[in-house]
Amino acid sequence: MEGAEMAGWRVNDVVAFDTMQERLTALNARLLAHIRSTEDPEVEAALRAEMLHWRQRYLEIDGTDRDRINELTDMIDERHQQLSPGER
Repeated sequence: MEGAEMAGWRVNDVVAFDTMQERLTALNARLLAHIRSTEDPEVEAALRAEMLHWRQRYLEIDGTDRDRINELTDMIDERHQQLSPGER
């Protein structure tokens, strides 16, 4: 095997994919916190459905498609900020 490539992956692609996974984990933790804090079954159901939606989006990602990885990471970051205003 030559260089830093393995099965179509470049080293920086792996880092981007790993970053996306970490941010999705943080978003899921935030969504779970909101689920645990609500007593409204409709809100809880909507948040659970949202978690499934994000998981499906993640599973559809081709790990070598850097543009899609970056796009999903940006969407995850945006949603996380919506759920945690004022936090950095």
